Amino acid sequence: ILGFKFNLSNIESILSILIVWCFSFILIKAIKSLIQQFKIKQFVYDLEIKNKGKKIKLKAYLDTGNMLVDNVSNKPVIIINFLTYNKLLGKFCFKDLFFDSDKNKGYHIEYKTVSGKSKMFVFKPDDVFLINGTKKQELDVVLGVTLKGFGDKANFDALLNPYAIKL
Repeated sequence: ILGFKFNLSNIESILSILIVWCFSFILIKAIKSLIQQFKIKQFVYDLEIKNKGKKIKLKAYLDTGNMLVDNVSNKPVIIINFLTYNKLLGKFCFKDLFFDSDKNKGYHIEYKTVSGKSKMFVFKPDDVFLINGTKKQELDVVLGVTLKGFGDKANFDALLNPYAIKL
């Protein structure tokens, strides 16, 4: 009908085109992913945090959207996830984080988000260093704890505040 006949060569041509299209689609996705990872790595830094005799090293993403400044100490806030907080201060339960600030030697600050106001537990560690090769830059910051992770694909444990560093 309409002058088009299905035969083996037409089916092979269509299959070949589909295979090439699928391969191209996968290749383009892989290249985009690699480019995105490369771009992100440019903004990932090494941090060393010392507190009460413990020292941890972690990766921090320079988040230009993190402009959070502690209204009590007037210091920039580096946001760490709860797992990092536990590594640094030992095993605490969520209740301690929210209700027993004195036990953790910190306090809560209020901040605004797109969805409204929230509170975050912050504390001042003994030392925080940004490590760039062999250079160490001491940062005068407080650490804020989030219960949310930074995403499954995140290769970092903290969100670095641009106000905190001198590049």
